[in-house]
Formats: sequence, C-alpha cells, structure tokens
Amino acid sequence: MKAVRSKILIVEQQVSIRTKICTWLSQEGYAIFECKDAFKTLRLARQILPDLILLDTSIRGINTKQLIEIIETDQLSKVVLTAESINDDFMQLLDETTLKKFVKKPIDRNDMMEIVKASLVAINEAKKAKSQRDRELTDSAKAAAIVKAKELIMSKWNLTEDQAYAYLRKKSMNYSVPIEYIAKAVIKKYQPKP
Repeated sequence: MKAVRSKILIVEQQVSIRTKICTWLSQEGYAIFECKDAFKTLRLARQILPDLILLDTSIRGINTKQLIEIIETDQLSKVVLTAESINDDFMQLLDETTLKKFVKKPIDRNDMMEIVKASLVAINEAKKAKSQRDRELTDSAKAAAIVKAKELIMSKWNLTEDQAYAYLRKKSMNYSVPIEYIAKAVIKKYQPKP
C-alpha cells in the first residue's frame, strides 16, 4: 500500500520563489499545490485541506493576520510563514500561528526542508493526540451510558449489576447493535423526567 503524501499549499507572490519551493518539495515527494493571492488561498485550502501552508507574509488580498486566523480557526490547515524581514510586526504575526515557525528569505533549501518536516511531525502528533482524546471521550461517554442504564435496570426490576449487564448484552446481541445503543434506549425509556 502506498503511503499518503502530505499536502502542502505554497502561497507566494513571486513566481521564481514559488517555483523553487514547489520544485524542492515535490522532489521530496510531497503533494504540492500553489497560489499567489489570499482569496485563492482560502478557496484552495477549503477544497484540498492541506496538511501545511507555507504563507508569504506579503501576500495580496486579505490582511495576512486575518488570513491566518481564518485558516487556523476554521481548521483548514496549519501555517508556516515565509518573510524577508524579521521585525516586531512579523513576530506578532508569527505569534498568531499555531506552529510558531517561519522560513526566512532568501530561502535555503535545507533550512526550509527541516522546518517543513518538523512542522509536519508536530501536526501529525497533534492529530494523533486529538484522536486519542476523542476516543477517550467517546469511550467514557459510552461507559457512563452503560453504567446509568445498569443502574436504571437494577432499580426498575430489582436485578443485580451482573444481571442488568447481562440484559443489556443480550439485547445488544439480539438486535446486532453496540451495547451503548441499548444503554441509551434504556436511559431514554426509564430515566425519570426532571
């Protein structure tokens, strides 16, 4: 099975720089997309959901700070900035990004590749952590529903905990649905209304 390539959107006004970045990244096996203005960036980012956006701070269209805010708030991607000068305004802009990483122009291939790879590792680790948290929340919600359903069944029919769980499990098998579905149905049916 072929590995999924990371998608990187290159947003750069200067054609020569954009071409150079695209060439370098495609040589490394990344799926590359490119554009030269802020409005196209948003449209393309919504369409392809890139793993990473390399964003020129002098891009035309929308204010760069607003563009970063839209991209990251809407969870379209994470941003690494590219810039010629590093000053206080740039540092404030950098602080708006999740990754807090940038590539200084003129761009050095090795430096850029190191930043891109580190950024993608950080993004993947964050995705894995979020996925784990989501699973844990789902699992704890399922467990809470099962516990609540057992309590209701035990109270309603004067059963032991094992008997109540056996009832839920049997219904789950009879209807070929996960046990938490049965638990939710029991709660809906037997939980006293406030």
